[in-house]
Amino acid sequence: MRRFCLGLSLFSCLFFVACGKVVQDVSKTEAPVFFDLKYQASIVPTASITSVYAQVFGLDAKAKSTELSWGRASIAFDSVVPTSGKTVTPVRVYRSVSYRKDGVKLAGASEHTWTKLSVDTKGHLWQGDSTKIRYGYPYYVVSVFVDPALYSLKILDAKTVSQNRLIQIDKISAYDTFLATLFLVSIKQDSAVIGKQDLMAQLARTFPKSFFDTLVYVPPRNRAESFNPVSPIFEFSGPMETSLLMIFQMAQSDPKEAIRYVTDFKASWLSKESKKQLLVALKQ
Repeated sequence: MRRFCLGLSLFSCLFFVACGKVVQDVSKTEAPVFFDLKYQASIVPTASITSVYAQVFGLDAKAKSTELSWGRASIAFDSVVPTSGKTVTPVRVYRSVSYRKDGVKLAGASEHTWTKLSVDTKGHLWQGDSTKIRYGYPYYVVSVFVDPALYSLKILDAKTVSQNRLIQIDKISAYDTFLATLFLVSIKQDSAVIGKQDLMAQLARTFPKSFFDTLVYVPPRNRAESFNPVSPIFEFSGPMETSLLMIFQMAQSDPKEAIRYVTDFKASWLSKESKKQLLVALKQ
C-alpha cells in the first residue's frame, strides 16, 4: 500500500510539473493582441482651422467599419520675436492641445482608444500616436482630417501590421489618399471585393505613382449625408474614381480589353501623358 501511495505521489508531482511547463510554453508563444501606430499628415494652418481630428478604424470581411481610435487637437499660435538676427518680425510658433471625445485633455502619451495629436512649431506637420489598436481586421483606415473637403487617408492591410507591436509609417501622401479613396469607393460599390487577396496591392499595380504624378488630382469631397467629426464616415464618388475603378475591374478579368478601352478612352482629367503611364502599367 505504501509503495502504491509513493508511486501516486510521484506521478502527481510529475503531472503538475509537466502541466506547468505546458502553460509556460503557451504563454511564450501567445500572439500579441494590440499594436501601436505612429503616423504623420501635413495640414497647412489657416484662420478657419481651429481643430484637427484623427481616426483609425478597422474594416471586417464584410466591409463593416469599427472605430478603434479617435482624437482631436485644437491649434493655436504664439507670436515670438527672434532674439538674434537682423529681423525683428514676430514669428508664429504653433502649438496644440489634444483631447478625447469626452473633452478630457491628453497630457501625455495617448491612451487606449484615444489618439494623441501634436503639431510641429510651423503648424504644418501633425503627428498621430494611436496605441493598442486591436489585431484581427483585414484592413485598417488611418485618417487625419479637418472637414469633408480636407483629409488625408491611408490603408493598411493585415499583412503589414501582422505580429508587429509598433507600426511607424511615413507621412501620409497625396498618393496614399488617392489609393485609399479608390479602395473605399470600390468596397462601397461591392463589399465582397474586400475579401479579394491584396486588393490594395492590385490597385497600386494598376495605378502606380508614375501614373498618379501625371494627374491634376483634386481629392473628391466626402459624400456622406452628414459629416460628424466625432463619428466620421468617408464616402466618395466622382467621374475620375468611377472610371478608374471600371478600368481596374476590366483589367482584373481581361487585361487586353482594358488596354483597348484605355487607348480609345477620353476624359478631361486624362492627359496624353496620364494615358501613356496607365497603358504602361496595364501592359505590365
